[in-house]
Amino acid sequence: MDLISVIVPVYNALATLPRCVKSILAQSHTSLELLLVDDGSADGSGGLCDALALADGRVRVIHQKNSGVSAARNAGLAAAEGRWVVFVDADDALAPHALESALAAQSQNPDRLVVWPYALQQDALPLEICREGEIFGVEKTGWMYLDCCLSMPWNKLFDRQRIEAAGLRFDPSYSLGEDLLFCLDYCKAFFAAGGAGFFKLREPQTFYETAENENSLTQRYRADFCDLWMRLFTRLTGDCEQVFHCPAADLTAIRHSWLCTISDGVQDILRRGEGSKARRKQRAAEVLAWPQTAALCASLKKAGRFSPLAVAMRMHSPGLLARLWRLREEKPDLYGKLEAIGQRFARPARF
Repeated sequence: MDLISVIVPVYNALATLPRCVKSILAQSHTSLELLLVDDGSADGSGGLCDALALADGRVRVIHQKNSGVSAARNAGLAAAEGRWVVFVDADDALAPHALESALAAQSQNPDRLVVWPYALQQDALPLEICREGEIFGVEKTGWMYLDCCLSMPWNKLFDRQRIEAAGLRFDPSYSLGEDLLFCLDYCKAFFAAGGAGFFKLREPQTFYETAENENSLTQRYRADFCDLWMRLFTRLTGDCEQVFHCPAADLTAIRHSWLCTISDGVQDILRRGEGSKARRKQRAAEVLAWPQTAALCASLKKAGRFSPLAVAMRMHSPGLLARLWRLREEKPDLYGKLEAIGQRFARPARF
């Protein structure tokens, strides 16, 4: 029976860690090691990790000074001994047969990367083993991103030998989007070694906790948000186009997602950015004046994909962009009608 290394980064997770660990140790696939990486927790999580290790010999604990989730996952990878690796976040949980399902799918599809969807409610996880799923080729890597299956490491069965052979690790210099970079690097290495694409399990195997907590980065203002996502989407679209040879329609959809992400970042600069209102407006205008922003808008126009947000970007108008973003969030039907009207007149560029 193959040993699976389950890596859980732990930072101030006292409230959710017992649920997470219970779901892992109760797996129907019992040949596992659970690596709890305490990333300098200050709430007693480190002591809880030690207690859990005393209660079950499959649990190992790594204590380190607070260095971030990437460093914690890297520490887990360095200590892992399993044939396979699965990541789980300390506030999430696994379905009872998650590991067994992933291994069964891998056995039936040895040349494919096994991935699975996630559930937003723990009681939505299946109670039986899941072997059914869909096969996707390498060219559907972009679609995997759009289908919320590519960006995260906690919905995949990783081959540890391939991780080590390629020297893959999470990049600690990124405080957001590091998951996507790791998954892209793994896909490149996996497919270069003969991988034929993906196998996506039909049923969710991970419960993804969406409730915000005091340690969450998602609700904090990030001055480098737009810069980081410009780099991340540049990498994503470059790989999808040049390495994975994704269809044009998927690339256009990814670029539209890029446009929305930057729009969100710009409105957040105006709303929560540092300095005076004038300084925030200036900073937002600078983002709209970036060459990458112009190139993004041009690529969507070339593909015939209309967006009111792109119009505001081309006008270098942060205020209009912010109003349109609020309209999109607060009155999606009205925003959709506006987008549909513009789309009637948009045509792909001819050559």
